[in-house]
Formats: sequence, structure tokens, C-alpha cells
Amino acid sequence: MEKTAKNPFEGSSVSRAILTFALPTIISQLITTVYNLADTFWVGRLGDPNQLAALSVVFPMQLLMTATGNLFGIGAGTCISAKLGEKDFDKAKLASVFSFYFGGLTAILFAILVFCLKKPLMTVLGSTAAIDGFVSDYLNIVMVCGAVPTIFNLTVANMLRGEGLSFAASAGLSLGGLLNIILDPFFVLPGYLGMNVKGAAVATMISNCVTTLFFVTLLVVRRRKTALCFRPRIFEAAKTMGAAVLFTGLPSALMMLLSAVSNTVLNKLMIRYGETAEAAVGITKKIDAIPFGAISGLTQGVAPLIAYDYGANNRKRLKKTVKLSFAYSSVFAIIVLTIIECLAKPITSLFINDALTIDYATNFLRLHCASLPFLAVTFLLISFFQAVGAKTRAFLLSIIRKGAVDIPLMFLLDYVYPVFGIILCQPVTDVISAITGALLFFGWHNKHPLEDDTEIHIDYENMA
Repeated sequence: MEKTAKNPFEGSSVSRAILTFALPTIISQLITTVYNLADTFWVGRLGDPNQLAALSVVFPMQLLMTATGNLFGIGAGTCISAKLGEKDFDKAKLASVFSFYFGGLTAILFAILVFCLKKPLMTVLGSTAAIDGFVSDYLNIVMVCGAVPTIFNLTVANMLRGEGLSFAASAGLSLGGLLNIILDPFFVLPGYLGMNVKGAAVATMISNCVTTLFFVTLLVVRRRKTALCFRPRIFEAAKTMGAAVLFTGLPSALMMLLSAVSNTVLNKLMIRYGETAEAAVGITKKIDAIPFGAISGLTQGVAPLIAYDYGANNRKRLKKTVKLSFAYSSVFAIIVLTIIECLAKPITSLFINDALTIDYATNFLRLHCASLPFLAVTFLLISFFQAVGAKTRAFLLSIIRKGAVDIPLMFLLDYVYPVFGIILCQPVTDVISAITGALLFFGWHNKHPLEDDTEIHIDYENMA
């Protein structure tokens, strides 16, 4: 990679660096969230709770694709940042090579498995006879035909952020999101193509393909000025950086994977109370995705900064980055929580004109978002542990937030507090995970105090 005139990781104040890296990521996350909301909004205009329920049922599969993108994208992106901090440009390139080729192969296998196992998969997801057709259409278009571009986009975007090109990464994802928002009504509504849920799936796939074209063009144009490399040094990349990429990306991927499992369990429990309750869950999840996406965007945005400072042994800047990121995310979470608690009913009423669905969704939303400040703490700590190579702590915190605690808790709370106990599970889990994360951080800090001036180094080659 050629050296550029200005290093995006250095040369500016910490607060400005955080905003430079995090804001584009937050914006792209919000636009991606809004286009998912657009699916729910326009399908909701059809007035059919069954079609909204179908969107809720397929949501875990979208999380699985995100998990795959995070495994290779965040894994490689964090390694790239650290290696750039260490001035080891060749290993930064090898991290990208590994993710390009092995991420692509995984995406192809994902599509084949969904195609071959669609019938049993629909049963596992909690689909019913009333919504089977809608669920099948969405899986075919978005998860079979659209798996490769979707996973490729997430992988490349995270690697670009790892190199410091946060704006370019966000521009590509935002382009697809905005296009999806524009296309949705034309494909979904009866007055136009009238394809219903299938139309929302087609709009999503087209948008993802356009984003893929954007990223491929960008990589070709910047091929001499980037750490991202297409040269097929596959075996060398796997041997040198494969374990580092996978172990670094695993906590984020695992959290999304367990989120998919958790959401599948939630859907199967909730569908027993009817398609209306399931539709309300879908609305709640899509609205909650806005603050979730913003907080996730901030923590993903600052992760390359943390990894670079750690790799460059700049503890003073690292400490300030962590403190300011925590302050920004916590304040944002508190503001959003206040807005949602006050305006839950008018917000949910935007998505469907059905009194019972609105009533369910209003109560679900207030419960589900009650722990946003704790969510902010957990997400920042997971990103921090990934960035500094504390893989075991990142892994542990990820499975505590999704899988180890919330799944058994859902069954318990549903028994104690039917219907609403299923939703209450998430805020309870977020409180537990935030407290656990704080204890893990202080344990790490006692061994690696940020005030200490001794040399630090991420041993990515021996992470396994």
C-alpha cells in the first residue's frame, strides 16, 4: 500500500477523530435500519398482519448474514487497523485477502444451504401455514439470490473502516439503503407493481447489488492506494492471518449468530399468541433497530481507532478515545430512551392501522428499549476487547448478551408473565451483560493499566 499524505488515524484531536470515524458509520447504520423500517412500513400499508409476521420470522436469517459479514469484515478490519499501527502493511493486505476469498466461499455455501434446506428451515424459524408463502418468497430472493452481495458488502465496508476509510464504507452502504427506500413502495404497493412482501425482497436484493457494484468500482480505482488486496495469496493469507481474522471477528459474529437463535426462539414462543402478536414483535424489532444501529455504528466506528492506538502503543490517546466514546454512546442512549418511552404509541401507529397490533407493539417497544444505556456499555466493551486482542473477554461478553442468558430467561419469564415476559427478557439480559462487561474490563485494566507506559503489543499470530 502506498503511503498517503495524511494518516486518518493521527493528526487530529481524539474527539474529532471519533466523530470522523464514527459519524459516517452511524449514518450508514441508520440508513440501513431505515430501509429495513421501510420494508415494514410499506408492507404495513397493506393492512395484513400476516405479511408483517413473515418479515419478523425471516429476521433471524438476516442476522445470520450479518454475522457472516461481521466474522470476516470486523475480523479483518480490526487486524488491518492494528497492523497499520505497527507499520506492517503486508500483513494488513493478507488479512484482506483471507476475508475476500473465504468470506466469498462462505456466502456461496450459505445460499446453497438455504436453498436446499428451505422447508425444514421455515419450520425452525416458526413459520405457519398462514405465512409460509410470504416467508418462502423472501428467503428465495434475499437469502439465496442475494446472499453473496449482502455478505460481500458488509465484509468490504468493515475492512474499509479498518483502513480509515469510514466515509467510503458508509457511502456504499448508504447508497444501497437509500435506493431500497425509494424502490420499496413501487415494488410493494398495489397501485404500482403490487408484489407485496416479495416486492420488498426484490427491492432489497437490487439495492444490495448496486452497493456491491459501488464497492468493486472503488476497490479497482484505489487498488494502488489501499491495504485491501484481491491478489490470490490464499494459502499464505490463511496461514499468516486466518486465525487472527477469525478469532477477532468471532465475538461480533457470535453475538449476531446467537441473536438469530434468540430471535427464532422468541418468534416460536410469540407465535403461540397469534400472528398479531408476532407482527407487533416485528414492528418493535425494526423500531428498536434505530438506536441499536446508532450505538453499534459508534462502537464499530471507534474500534479501528482503538486497535490502531493499541498497535502503535499510544496509551494516552487510547484512554481518551475509550472515555469519550463511552460518554457519547451513553448520552445518546439516554436521550433516545426518553423519546421512546414518551412517544411509543404514535411511533408504532405509523406502521399499521390495527388497534390490537398497535397496543401490543407500544408495550413491547417500551419494555424492549428500557435498557438502552446498558446496551451502549456492552457494545463498547465488546468492541474494545476485540480491538486490544482480549478475545476471551469479547467472546464471553458476546455469549452472555445473546444466548447464554436470554434464551433460558425467555422461557422463565414467559411462564411468569405471559406474552410480555418474552420481551422483558432482553432488558434484563442487557443489565446483566453490562455489569459483567464492567467487571471484565476492570479485570483487564488491572493487568494492562492504560496509565502504564510499558510497551504493549497485540500478538495476533498466536491468538488461537
